[in-house]
Amino acid sequence: MTQYINKDAIVAEIEIYIFNYIEILANTDRSDEVWNDFVSIVEAKIDALQHLLTFIGTLKVREITE
Repeated sequence: MTQYINKDAIVAEIEIYIFNYIEILANTDRSDEVWNDFVSIVEAKIDALQHLLTFIGTLKVREITE
């Protein structure tokens, strides 16, 4: 049996992750040397998730008829 993923649901979930990471960065003291690596990692995660959203946006959606 073929299984399908709801495109809108996955996009919404990814957007929640991006929003949460942005909130984390907003509450992080970027002037503190200790957090430099952490900030870079979180920014890289945001970038990767945004690229994933771009890719998902290129996928075509078909109606499921059973």
